[in-house]
Amino acid sequence: MDDKKDRKPRKPPQIVRIGMRDVLSTQRFNVPMVADKLITDAVNDWCSIIDIARFVYGKALKEDRCRVRKYIWHLRKELIKRGYLLLTEGRPVDVVKIHVGSPLEDQYAATLLKKMKSRTDISADVYAKAELIFNQTRGTPLEAAG
Repeated sequence: MDDKKDRKPRKPPQIVRIGMRDVLSTQRFNVPMVADKLITDAVNDWCSIIDIARFVYGKALKEDRCRVRKYIWHLRKELIKRGYLLLTEGRPVDVVKIHVGSPLEDQYAATLLKKMKSRTDISADVYAKAELIFNQTRGTPLEAAG
């Protein structure tokens, strides 16, 4: 117990430029920082899991990509809180994108919302907010996607 009191608090992560890439200084997954990066990078283009792994860990080994995939639902919940809907493609997940309302993205988002409804770790409030975000960006109710 006394060992925990003697520990120094962790420094908050910062974005550090190494060569031509941005990397988190702590090399630990930080959901708010990765969400900020996705908001800037994944709105217009699909962002690969490899790019996210390189941003967080500085490298993209198989273990790093697996660790990033484990945080996808945490990222999704964080982005829903901020008013964005995170779309994924691939099995296992290869790329992610923030929903902006194109017809192809609407199909991905409708499938995602159906999965979210059946998940037990997503609360009804989070699902309702995700559905609201989808309807605002799409402009039509979910039942019409059917």
